[in-house]
Amino acid sequence: MFVWGAGEYGEKAIIKYGDMVTSVIDNSPDKKGQQFFEKTIISFDEYLQSSCEDKHVVICASFYNRLSIIRQLKEYGIYDYEIFSPQLFDDVDLVFNQYEQFDGVSEEAWNAKIENDGNIERVEAYVEVHRDKPQLFHEIEIETINRCNGTCSFCPVNVKRDIRKPAFMEEALFYKIVEDLHNLNYTGRVALFSNNEPFLDKRIIDFSKYLREEVPLAQIHLFTNGTLLSIDKFDSIIEYLDELIIDNYNQNLELNESVKKIKEHVEYLGDGSIRNKVKILLRKSDEYLSSRGGDAPNRSEVIDVSQRKCALPWCQMIVRPTGEVSLCCNDPYGKMTLGDLNKESLTEVWYGQKYTELRQKLLKGRGEVEHCSRCDTFMVI
Repeated sequence: MFVWGAGEYGEKAIIKYGDMVTSVIDNSPDKKGQQFFEKTIISFDEYLQSSCEDKHVVICASFYNRLSIIRQLKEYGIYDYEIFSPQLFDDVDLVFNQYEQFDGVSEEAWNAKIENDGNIERVEAYVEVHRDKPQLFHEIEIETINRCNGTCSFCPVNVKRDIRKPAFMEEALFYKIVEDLHNLNYTGRVALFSNNEPFLDKRIIDFSKYLREEVPLAQIHLFTNGTLLSIDKFDSIIEYLDELIIDNYNQNLELNESVKKIKEHVEYLGDGSIRNKVKILLRKSDEYLSSRGGDAPNRSEVIDVSQRKCALPWCQMIVRPTGEVSLCCNDPYGKMTLGDLNKESLTEVWYGQKYTELRQKLLKGRGEVEHCSRCDTFMVI
């Protein structure tokens, strides 16, 4: 394979893939011929002329540079590429206060943020580049139990409001999904959660271990509210994860007792590799966030999104405990089903008729899909 990008992400990709990397591609003439972590930097023309059998490209670049590289590859009919998946929260403190960037105090503030933070434009650009031939998803969320113990006011499936029929993923189904990922040599993000608290499933550590063994190059991350996370559980699961994000829900932005113990444990261990995996996010359980397709219980005023596109059907797959595939992460009730992994493979669902029709509709705008028509989430995985 070839890594494209002699920068920070390129370095991380070389560390991850090691001897699988043949050379590093970079468009900068000044870098040509230099060594980059014991790999030679070559030009795109040299890549085209290479006789190497494995010409798979791992794109390691910032967002708009990534899109430029994809266009460059597609001009030559090259679709054998993937997007490198770094950590979701890279280079942040162990405890991170996101309210220094946005305070979530009102719907008006959220709507202003959406219209001005540039994500709408990023989504439009992403879809435009990928619309002709979707690549395989580079994030998959596998929900093994559809319950949460949180009371967050913005969440449609908090413990007080959840209308879903309780579901618990059969182990045989989980192993089948992981086998599919194994056979795909999958290297993107995998999360064993979606709209739930993963530690409510007592199998989560065993499942994480199996996933790591069978899909070793995947970027495995986990979100949890930390209320059920003991030090023993932390020590048992952390080796199988690339990133553990703990949402510390406290209206006063103080560390909850269980999370405080994890923080102190991480600091006591003094292991840089473990510290790099763990992120504690200070969160408020009462705040205004996205409308979640109109399902967020504390949202009523949503900007007009009817003409806007969405990137998620080009990059993300959400699997419910039943094996059914939801519209996206903003379809917490599973109102829309795009496939059934009990009967179909991951690729059969992803490239199937329902996903294809959904993408075609969303190219015209979110107003074409009922659940999307009031969704103000603009994100690219």
